Amino acid sequence: MSYRSDRSDRSDEIDIDISSDTEVEKDDKWKTSDFFINDNNEKVFKCKYCSQKYSHKTSKTILKRHYINEHSMTSFFKTSAPKEPKTFRQCLSDFIISGNHAFNIVEEPEFVQMIRSLSSNIFIPSRFTIKRDIIQLYTDCKTKLIEIFKEMNCNIAITTDIWTSLSNDPYIAITAHFFRNENLCHVLLDFDLILHPHDGEQIKYTVQCVLENFGIINNIISLTTDNATNNVLGISLFKDYLKRELFIEREVFHLSYFGHVLNISVQEGCKALLEVL
Repeated sequence: MSYRSDRSDRSDEIDIDISSDTEVEKDDKWKTSDFFINDNNEKVFKCKYCSQKYSHKTSKTILKRHYINEHSMTSFFKTSAPKEPKTFRQCLSDFIISGNHAFNIVEEPEFVQMIRSLSSNIFIPSRFTIKRDIIQLYTDCKTKLIEIFKEMNCNIAITTDIWTSLSNDPYIAITAHFFRNENLCHVLLDFDLILHPHDGEQIKYTVQCVLENFGIINNIISLTTDNATNNVLGISLFKDYLKRELFIEREVFHLSYFGHVLNISVQEGCKALLEVL
């Protein structure tokens, strides 16, 4: 995402439409009022506030200096508005999110040097600032997604998986799949540590909290997991919760990952072959 702040021109400002840096003869009103032919049959630019004359090929830098120094005017020339820090910070947040970079990349000397080579005026936020920006971005996206779910009120399929990181921490990811405007959409609802012990009861509680948080627990039609014992138990407990506590009578299907089932089948087949060989 990007943000752009459009600034309206003040009514008392005078703009000159200059499409090149070398010629100022581009605006009709300046041609009729400030350009004239001198005795040498040359076009001359005359300031409308004083008698100062310039060649029609005078650069806008010289003209701008004249208006600033002689008439204290700074709004004659249209210039590109500098990028606001928030715009650069948003791009930086997108870069960190899409590449799964650590927050402290913004403080690495090589990264800082690269940004400085593009522009020495860019303010590079600290890792704490960029962390706050990304958390705020997540909060804004979550709020928007909740509103979308409220407007659609459609059936939603859930997939979830648990794995252990290199630091031996268990993580759970919960993804929602639904149709919107006849398009199949996939949204990662949560990706977080799952508390020990990650047994069936803990899985059931985690899935329940996430779906209630997004307001879609009544819209679930299926949940897909692998065939791990804790997942099977967790989804079974969750389905019982829907019937006992929320009085949802319609069937909520528990599906197994085809890839996981196929993998188990192949492993069992290989074991049988090894016994024969």
